[in-house]
Amino acid sequence: MILNGGFIMKQAESLEKLEKSLKKKEMEATEAKTKGLNTAYGNLLLEINLIKSKMKKMQMGSR
Repeated sequence: MILNGGFIMKQAESLEKLEKSLKKKEMEATEAKTKGLNTAYGNLLLEINLIKSKMKKMQMGSR
């Protein structure tokens, strides 16, 4: 049981990290778009989508 609880704690910590990373990438994407950096903006959108899908998997309990 302790191991299971530890797993949940680690999962919550990494979910927090993903949320922080998501916010950072979204800010960078907004900045890139305003500066007209289309390629960088596109790359950041791809990264944002990857982070969101990872978060969704973690929230659903998929490994």
